[in-house]
Amino acid sequence: SRKRMLYVRGDIWDFHDAGNPIVITTNIGWNKDGHNIMGAGIALQAKVRYKWIPKILGNYYIRNESESSTLLFYEGIQQKRFIFFPTKPLAEPPHLSWKQESQLWLIERSLQDMVTLVSKDPDFREDQIFLPLVGCGNGGLDREEVLPLLERYLDDQYALVEK
Repeated sequence: SRKRMLYVRGDIWDFHDAGNPIVITTNIGWNKDGHNIMGAGIALQAKVRYKWIPKILGNYYIRNESESSTLLFYEGIQQKRFIFFPTKPLAEPPHLSWKQESQLWLIERSLQDMVTLVSKDPDFREDQIFLPLVGCGNGGLDREEVLPLLERYLDDQYALVEK
């Protein structure tokens, strides 16, 4: 039987450094150079650690702007795996997307997409996937709004990381 999502304490980057895939929350936007603006929170931390991420993500969102799924799996160097998880929708103009509040409808869609894609991808079969409390930091949502969604969609293959 399916167990519930796990709760762990720590720094999400420690889990990533140990070889686990992590969820990076994002916005669906880009600047004039075609780079995703990763201006705060875990997105900014990812950008500082891996300078190539904003370009890859921005190009992906430009190409897939009208598609239903905007979730992106990415395997970088040394098997560093990320699941880019949109919580902030595309704004007009696109470079302001990161300043918006996170939206529950987009978090739910991203959760549905993530669970579907992870379950189909053999590369994730043995993995524990670590995620932050999506949409609650710079996204402005309350924990009480987001936790029920996470608990509804995620099983024990997923671990919510809190400090």
